[in-house]
Amino acid sequence: MRLLELVRREIRAVCRLRSPFFYLMVGLPLVYTLLFGYVYKPAVVNRIPTAVYDADNTRISRIVIESYATADKFDVVSRPQSLQEFQEELRSGRVMNGVYIPPNFTRDMKLGKTPHLGVFVNATNLVYGNGALPAHEELAMSVTGKGAARGPDGLALPPKKAVETA
Repeated sequence: MRLLELVRREIRAVCRLRSPFFYLMVGLPLVYTLLFGYVYKPAVVNRIPTAVYDADNTRISRIVIESYATADKFDVVSRPQSLQEFQEELRSGRVMNGVYIPPNFTRDMKLGKTPHLGVFVNATNLVYGNGALPAHEELAMSVTGKGAARGPDGLALPPKKAVETA
């Protein structure tokens, strides 16, 4: 009985509004939960600042850039003209993502090889990293499939080969 009374008295002492323990044990976690719960309320991160460097500079690579520019998930805020500018954009923190379209991107598609996109994600904030990677993968698959499906008029491929490539 004495132990139960002691526990009650301690709980009352901690819960007094002037007690620093109350603020540390109850108030701070409550504020943290409400604040970050409100910030991430939509559970979707859109308009992630993205830089796109096009080393191929062909019609197909411009389709890739257009796809990124029109996607809800990404906001193409920078189009660097050199690899050094691209690297500087990524290092500076002005963009959270980078997409590198390598030279010979279109040639690889025409030859039936798997075209590769370089995707760079600044994952210092995991919300951006976790939101961006699946979106990059989905967009890259749809873009490379879309480009390959254009067949004879887009890639000069016979229809059967275009379907296989897509």
